[in-house]
Amino acid sequence: MHNGIMDKKELVGLLSSKDYEIRKSAWRFTTDRLDYKVIEKNELKDIKEFFVELLSSEDHKIRFDAWKFMPKLLDYGVIVKSDIIAKKKYFLDMLSSKDHTFREKVWRYIPYVVSYCRIVDKNDLADKKKYFIELLSSEDYKTRLNAWSFVCSLLHIGVIEKDDVLDKKRYFFDLLSLGD
Repeated sequence: MHNGIMDKKELVGLLSSKDYEIRKSAWRFTTDRLDYKVIEKNELKDIKEFFVELLSSEDHKIRFDAWKFMPKLLDYGVIVKSDIIAKKKYFLDMLSSKDHTFREKVWRYIPYVVSYCRIVDKNDLADKKKYFIELLSSEDYKTRLNAWSFVCSLLHIGVIEKDDVLDKKRYFFDLLSLGD
């Protein structure tokens, strides 16, 4: 770094770092600035495997963050759909996380992944929807409320069905009575 300015070689070093947290942060930084050409698209394409690897990180938070900014890299042409589809299993695994708060955040992203990115479809989610339905009756009120807040989106794209939700409506009404 010279006078507080990072050169491309240093940036490439961060984008390919062995430390996943550093690598994720560098890819986020670069992704947020794609329009400013901090680094050329072809240079990013040459090292895209370092980003794609983040999509299957053992650290779920790093993995999910990478999935959240993946669409911009896809739109920009740095990665291609086949790169993402090859890692789809790792996204789907997060939908059944034991951590309800984390699981709710991943499910919130489903309408985007299904409708916009078209990486995941209803068939991929058929055996996972029970993990969303569980959230509708979560003991943690905030997680439950957040899950209920995007039920309509999941119904609209056909990931869940009305009957799935009706079986849990008493938990929604329970939320409404919290202020009493």
